Amino acid sequence: GGDQPVGAGAGEEAPSFIEPGVAVEAEVDAETRHATMRNHTATHLLHAALRELLGTHVRQAGSAVRPDKLRFDFTHGQGLSPRELREVEDRVNGWVKASRPVRWMNMNRSEAEGLGAMALFGEKYGEWVRVVEVDAVSRELCGGTHVANTAEVGIFKITAEGSSAANVRRVEAITGPAAIDFFREREAQLREAGEALGNPQDPVAAARRAAAQLEQASAGAEEAQRAQLGSEADELAGRVEELPGGGRLVLATVEESLQANPKALLDLANRVQSKIGQPS
Repeated sequence: GGDQPVGAGAGEEAPSFIEPGVAVEAEVDAETRHATMRNHTATHLLHAALRELLGTHVRQAGSAVRPDKLRFDFTHGQGLSPRELREVEDRVNGWVKASRPVRWMNMNRSEAEGLGAMALFGEKYGEWVRVVEVDAVSRELCGGTHVANTAEVGIFKITAEGSSAANVRRVEAITGPAAIDFFREREAQLREAGEALGNPQDPVAAARRAAAQLEQASAGAEEAQRAQLGSEADELAGRVEELPGGGRLVLATVEESLQANPKALLDLANRVQSKIGQPS
């Protein structure tokens, strides 16, 4: 397209300017191109999955297809729950595993509309359009580049979901080698966490054990604090002074740990009041 950069050769001998009429050879970076194709086809699959699972009110409200990831904005009034995100991923990956053929056809716009091809809201189309069809999944008007079979997407993973605008949600996702790298990084993080917790083979079990130990230690600390507050309340209650007007006064300096804990300090004051009979 007109907004795409074109590099004129490489190295020190690359010309800074090309004279009009000079024959050139265009070369596409195959790896970058194929990554973009995967993400573009995955965007169509994502759109179809969202409409199936959330409802036909879902419409594309913007997208960005890059070699490293895809971004898809769509109309929907609330955030997706973890269960819904998992179902979307499962639906897309199901179509990927099913090896659905991807076809593109040029035809009259009226013929495309008759086939049920989805057009983007607000987009202007001519009378001659290009239809991209994922077999038994989706059919959209689209001029972009795509893989020939959904199996080429490899794997689909949602990495983020959030709000883009009022009643518009945004999903970001990765496919193919980028998704594999994502899972490998997560695996390494899990292994590192497992090693820190003493069980690299089963980091989840190690985390659960550590959480249980932490909860037990926290309960023990709270019990010890309650016992300490009880002892301090007894001691402070023994220092009570009778005031001329009939009131009672306990004047003392508490430990710094209590000063930094307003909740414990209030608890201590209530205990002292209870013991000396002062209304709270």
